[in-house]
Formats: sequence, structure tokens, C-alpha cells
Amino acid sequence: MRRCMVRTTESIWTMQNIGMIKGLIRDSQSIVISGHTNPDGDSIGALLSLGLGLEAMGKRVFMICDSDIPRNYRYLPGASRIIRILPQPVDLAIAVDCGSKEMIGQSFCFFERAGVILEIDHHKSRTPFGDYSFVDPGASSAGELVHTLLTELEVPITEDIAQNILTSIIVETNSFRLPGLNSHTFEVCADLLRTGVEFNKLSETVYWVTSRETALLQGLSMQRCMFSDDGELAWSTLTRRDMERIGASDSDSDPVVERIRSIRGVRIAILFREKNFHQWRVSFRSKEGVNVAKLAEQFGGGGHASAAGCCIPKKKEIREKLLLEARQLLADHQKSCMARTLNPSENTAGTARSMNAGLETYLPEERIAEIIREEPHMPVVPFYETVQCSSKKNDQNEKWHEEVPLSSCRIGA
Repeated sequence: MRRCMVRTTESIWTMQNIGMIKGLIRDSQSIVISGHTNPDGDSIGALLSLGLGLEAMGKRVFMICDSDIPRNYRYLPGASRIIRILPQPVDLAIAVDCGSKEMIGQSFCFFERAGVILEIDHHKSRTPFGDYSFVDPGASSAGELVHTLLTELEVPITEDIAQNILTSIIVETNSFRLPGLNSHTFEVCADLLRTGVEFNKLSETVYWVTSRETALLQGLSMQRCMFSDDGELAWSTLTRRDMERIGASDSDSDPVVERIRSIRGVRIAILFREKNFHQWRVSFRSKEGVNVAKLAEQFGGGGHASAAGCCIPKKKEIREKLLLEARQLLADHQKSCMARTLNPSENTAGTARSMNAGLETYLPEERIAEIIREEPHMPVVPFYETVQCSSKKNDQNEKWHEEVPLSSCRIGA
């Protein structure tokens, strides 16, 4: 079985210690679950599949969302039961696919009244806010983590649950086209298909079908699209007036940035959407390993390496600074690629764990360089533990916690 990380405020655990999370859920009678605002298929799919699964355990479950449900997902099993107001206090609040409490929106007020908060997430760029976290940046989607958790809880995966988890995976991976996919993701999908889910019909409904409003917005954004001299950076703009004139909702504009990314030669795509009179909502997409989460973080946002976002003031100088930083990110990425080509051992900063599923091998640091030279495309990410540090100053003992790399790495066999 694939391992994931389960984080408490002071510890990082493997799946061997998931008993703590299972116990937390089993001891809770009433549970609220929320995805993020402006939900996509990953957020909605994870929310619904977890809600239906916990109900099968006999829990009283409330599924909430701070935004309207996009039309592509309104007919998913359980979608009609998503509410905005929590009618009563609960024992446990669970956030799915939320890298920060701000992503939950106004619904976070219900979380503050809950007994305990649990995070289930796969964002690498994140700001923890819960009492407990079930986090694996190597997972393809939040839905994949829900599948892992429900399996550990011995909840039968019904066709309704499978349909929601599969929606999560299809949408988050751009129909299995984004980096980071591994054999475990396809093993999960195989398990889901055994329930009888009609894959072709589901993928057509939740991913491939485009609304008329989306098509018109894509045409408008293509008309306005601007490019850097080398064609690697492309950006466009949509205003509130555009949305009103076409009769589009925010969810109709979500796929537009993907259209920009699909242009040949583009490595970073940016869409500026007018959020209100004072702010732009900015969406980033990338190809070929360019980490746009770093760019989003510089402007108070976050996300995944190939898909991220932020909000910025509607000021010309800030927009120009963002585009300048995007160009710099491309230049830095190019230098990094060249450096790795010339000296592969530089990939071994600290220690690492593979995002590949399957068998695991724990190796000392000195073996990392050898493995990367042998398998230069092997994806690796840092694997940390939290340690307590202390010092004595002016006869006062000071203590704090720091995350440090483990002295081993995990490589998928």
C-alpha cells in the first residue's frame, strides 16, 4: 500500500500511524466537510465522496461550500445536499483540497466552532491551519487521498462514491495529462471502475463538455492574448463586463487559462480575471516542470507546481511586476535545467522521497546522487521530520521546533 504523510502540529507520520486519524473519525458523531471556494472537480469530488463514505459509517454529515456549484458537477451523487449554512455545532470539521483556511472562505467560521479540525490535502504549497492533517503532495488529487482514507476505514466503495472520486482525479489531472501521475493513481482508478462507473459518460460530463459561455470567453481571451518575445509566456484578461455581457459565471471562466496553456511553445499561461473594482484574480498554469506555485506565493497565493493562483490589486505596476517575475521564473528554470544536465548530482539537495507509488526503498544520502544519475527522470521531493531544538540564553531555556530532512530518502521501485 502506498504511504502518505499524516501531520499533527508537531509530528509527521506515515500510513502506519493513520490509526490516529481513523480513531478521530470513529469517535466523532457529527462531522462537517468543506472544500474550497470557487470549487473545481477535485474539491467537489473529494467533498462528496468523503461525505457519502462517512455517512455509510453512520455519521451525521453536513457538506458545505461557500460558492455555487459549477453546472458540470451539479448532477454528481450527493451534490444536491451541499449547503452553505451549518445548522448545528459539530464534533469534527474536515477541509478537503484546501491549502489554507482562507481557501474555505466564510465557511471557516463553522470550523472555528468545531471540536477538532482535520485537513485532507495534496497541495505542496500550503499554510497548515488544522489540529490534524492528512497530507500527501505526491497524490494526484484530494479524491485519491479520500480513497486511501475510506479504504483504511473499511468503508465499501460504492458506485456513487467511485463516481465522485473519479471526477476528482479526472479534473485534477486534466484527464490524466499532467505531470505527477503514477501507477498508484491508475490502480485507484481500476478499483473505482470495478464498481460499474461509466467512465466515458462521466469524463465527458465533468471534463470534456464545454459550456457555450466558456467557449465565448475562450474566444475573447484568445483575441486579447499577449506573448513574450520568445513565446514562452502568454497572458490574457477577462473583465466583469465581459462576464455580464456573455452571461457567464466564475466557473465558466475557469477552463480559459487551460486553453492558453495549450498553445504551442507556451510554458507559463496567466489569466487575469477582474474580481471586483479593486482586485484581479490571477490563475497560473505551466508545462515542462515550471513551478508556478513559487510565482503565486510571491503575491500571497499558492497552489500546485503546474496550477496555482493569487489575487492582486488592480494596479498597473503590480501587474507588470508579476509578469516580470514570471519571465524571471522561466529564466531561472532554464538555468536550473542546464545545471542539472551538466551536474546531475546537484539534484540531491538534502534528502528526498519519491512520488512514485509501489515498493519503497529507504536509502542513505550518499546513494541519492547515484540513483538520480541512473534514473534522471525520477521525481523526488524532500521528506522531513520535526525536531525539538533548545538553547540557553541569559540563564533562560528557549525551545522551538524545526523541520529538518530525514537522513534517508524514499525511492519508488
